[in-house]
Amino acid sequence: GKTQFFEGGTRVPFLMRVPGEATPPRVDQVVSSLDLYPTLAALAGAELRETVDGVDLSPLLRGDDGSIPGRTLFWENRRYVLSSLREVRPSPVIGATSPIDHGTDYGAIDETGRWRYAYEVGTESLLDLEADATGSTNVLREHPERVAELVARIEAWAFETESIPVRIDASGGASWDGEVARFNGAGRIEMSGWDVLRTPGGGSWALSLGVERKGASLAAEPLVAQLGAFSLFWDDTGKLKWRIGEELLEADWPTSEGCHGVLVTAIHERRRRAPHVLYGLFVDGAPATIRRGSELLDPPDIGEPTVIGSGGALHGRILRPVILNTPLLGSTAAKRLAEEACAPPRGEAI
Repeated sequence: GKTQFFEGGTRVPFLMRVPGEATPPRVDQVVSSLDLYPTLAALAGAELRETVDGVDLSPLLRGDDGSIPGRTLFWENRRYVLSSLREVRPSPVIGATSPIDHGTDYGAIDETGRWRYAYEVGTESLLDLEADATGSTNVLREHPERVAELVARIEAWAFETESIPVRIDASGGASWDGEVARFNGAGRIEMSGWDVLRTPGGGSWALSLGVERKGASLAAEPLVAQLGAFSLFWDDTGKLKWRIGEELLEADWPTSEGCHGVLVTAIHERRRRAPHVLYGLFVDGAPATIRRGSELLDPPDIGEPTVIGSGGALHGRILRPVILNTPLLGSTAAKRLAEEACAPPRGEAI
């Protein structure tokens, strides 16, 4: 059907003819409606000045099917209805939750057009379209390696497309090199721009960063805050706490030195009967606290910057801070973000 990612929902024959050109050959290759814009531009002799997601299919009209790059195609469908909100359930194959479990369906087909993966309303499917072109046979359990590979590609695609391109500036003694922020008890890092998406309260939101806390004492230290919206900090017992709205989530801070991945994520949805509010705090990919809230967040000024090291007492490094416009309440996504945040910076030895 229209909102499904199986063969009947996404695959149709594509017929194309260009006046004045020879009849194009029949080509067995997966293409997308995203390809129409760059194809029509090429046929019209127009130059694209921006980067687009599709590819130019005009070589196919000349029978040159080897010139089209293979790529994985992705689909996503968010279901904003109460019945779709369900507990995060692990995959029966890879034993981990998917990147965007709450109210979202998604799917992918690989570059060969043979393997299609779909996650719909809590149900997973893997289709081998070479063995069964109708897509009616689920071979999920027979090919766990294909499932893991396609899920990983979906996660990478989701992180890339949902990351918010905020501006990051350092001041007061802190430094920022595009990947790592350094603090020595003074200064701050400000994340600004994209105010509606950068500020929690308007739908799905997540903040991820790697934290190397130098000389982790029991002194209270601020980590990240946005005035009127939230604050993430260590209290005087060494616990990491996240205050957002009327809620206070907490996590034990690891005793080991080195980098630790921190993820906070929120869902705020307006619904007819009652708002849906959900918060999660993760450390090193493990959920410390996941809690339902009762009220929507309504910050007085979404233009306030998101500030790292706001109190000037932070010592250490903050690696790869990123804000995403998606809920990340599954363990697979949290672990992936923690690993990416704490990977050695470019030029550093492992």
